[in-house]
Formats: sequence, C-alpha cells, structure tokens
Amino acid sequence: YHQLCQFRCKDALQLFHSLPHAQRNTGWVLHMEGKAYLEMSDYRNAQRSLERMQRVEPHRSKGLELLSTVFWQLKKDVELAYLAQKAVDFDRMSPEAWCIVGNCLSLQKEHETALVFFGRSLQLDPSFTYTHTLSGYEYMANEDFE
Repeated sequence: YHQLCQFRCKDALQLFHSLPHAQRNTGWVLHMEGKAYLEMSDYRNAQRSLERMQRVEPHRSKGLELLSTVFWQLKKDVELAYLAQKAVDFDRMSPEAWCIVGNCLSLQKEHETALVFFGRSLQLDPSFTYTHTLSGYEYMANEDFE
C-alpha cells in the first residue's frame, strides 16, 4: 500500500502479486491492484482487477468509482450505465454511486448534469476527493474556469 501511495505502481503490483492467494483475493487488495493499473493507464488489467473485486465482494461500493473511470476511458457506455444503475440500486446513500452516475453522464457529454450528480456525491461525503477531481474535469470540459 505504501508503494502505491508513493505512485510506485509497478512495485506495488509486484508486492500485491506476491501475497498468498487468501490475502490477494480480497476486495481491498483487488481494489488497490485495480487502482495501480488505472494509475499506469493499463485499463484492461484495471478492469480485470476491479471486476474481480466486485465478484469477490459483491456488496462493496468502494472501488466501483475506479471501475466507472475504466469504463469511461474505454468508452464502454453500456457497461458504465449498467454499473451506475447497479450502484444506485445497491446504496443510494453512497458517494461512490453518485460519482459513477456523474461519470456515466460525462461519457454521454452531459457535463452540466454530470456536475449535478458529482455535487450529490459531495453532499454525501465532502471529503471524497475522487469526485472533486472528476468535477474539475467537467468544469474544464465546460470551459468554466471560475
């Protein structure tokens, strides 16, 4: 984890892969593995890790926002829309769910509406930095620099 926090993604992945199967095959480790791949722009492996995380811990909402970004980067609009619906159905009160909805709308070039849903995510958790980051991208897409 420390390696990942230092953006030493390859080192982090090497350590994650060296863990015993019982430890490696947990939602948290797969989440961190997916995050490392995402940071390296290796979207296919990020998708693999994050979808595996979802299978291992189907009720886990943390990390799904990263999977939504993978789908956004790969322009997988159907998968992203399905993930958004599933996340909201599972937990309407999670900031991750509304972050995913915002990402879905962003892919559809609905930047203003995406910002509304990112705002909802931040109402639920003002310290959810990932939503702040995605909101910034939406403001840039709108050329709203104020």
